[in-house]
Amino acid sequence: MALFGKKNCSICGAEIGLLGNKKLEDGNCCKACAKKLSPWFDERRHSTVEQIRQQLAYREQNKAELAGFRPSLTYGEMYELKAEVVNGVPSRFVVAQTSNYMEENADIIRFDQVTSFNIDIDEQQEELKYRNSEGEMVSYSPRRYEYSYDFTAELHTSHPYCDDISFRLNRNTLELQTVASGFGSSIFTTHSGFDPMQYPEYRQMKAYCDELETLFRCGITRQPMPGQVAPAYAAPGYTAAPGYAAPAPGYAAPAAAGAAAYAAAPGYAAPAAPATGYAAPAPAAPAYATTPAPAPVAAPAPATDWQCPSCGSTVSGKFCANCGTPKPAAPVACSACGWVPPQGQVPKFCPECGKPF
Repeated sequence: MALFGKKNCSICGAEIGLLGNKKLEDGNCCKACAKKLSPWFDERRHSTVEQIRQQLAYREQNKAELAGFRPSLTYGEMYELKAEVVNGVPSRFVVAQTSNYMEENADIIRFDQVTSFNIDIDEQQEELKYRNSEGEMVSYSPRRYEYSYDFTAELHTSHPYCDDISFRLNRNTLELQTVASGFGSSIFTTHSGFDPMQYPEYRQMKAYCDELETLFRCGITRQPMPGQVAPAYAAPGYTAAPGYAAPAPGYAAPAAAGAAAYAAAPGYAAPAAPATGYAAPAPAAPAYATTPAPAPVAAPAPATDWQCPSCGSTVSGKFCANCGTPKPAAPVACSACGWVPPQGQVPKFCPECGKPF
């Protein structure tokens, strides 16, 4: 009888239903109290009643702090990682299972609490087959394949209740078809030498992951993100990290500061104020007679012909009309400096300028 006896929650005192008990190390917890715990917390069964009470108190404090959380960046489709950037430096973030992070009471985590971050790219390969005249599924010759990819963010932190977080970035599996649908059976890409970076949808997702890695790298090291410069003033309530210098290299002070900000520089002389009644001279007329500018000539359209790497034919369509080989993908190049990596060896960052691919 004791097994099915009446139980009460050791946290709130409510009566626990037949299937609603969540065991603790030294007590019981009802579903309502367990639901208030962090979704990333997996040590409930090994926690004491007092430890659970402490976490619930923290969760109430976290809910209050969310009112002042101001995310400016969002990543992910299934889960959403929302990051708060203060003066160009990633400060805090939440990982929410829904779009309403406040209603969910998503845990606020500081970037300096992150001990490691990694994006795992899971590749699955499946051979394509066809049914022959005898009704058997057989391989093509040469063999044909299709590939699928899932991207998962994995991070470890020193947060007491969110020490291990893993969530998928893409909602739908990215599928790269190596056989062009709607064409003859001779249109295919073989398994050997397959490079997903030749596909624009994969390159887009890879650049998305690289941007997320940059966010965590800058947040952990307390450095401004590329393209974001810390201003000369601090936002209300912001405390700069030790050793953090506001103007980053190459930062130009805003013009609104005026010449007075540079009065102490050696050899600097402030411009004299214009005299009373001074009128600026009218723009001087050009010393030459103007002639109508020639009409712009449209640049010739780039050639679309390409040479088939298989049979050597010169064709203009997407596929070779002679052997069916698809048109090679355009070479990948750095959008900043134009550096072109070797075929099939695309790095995460450009070795010439450091820009993520």
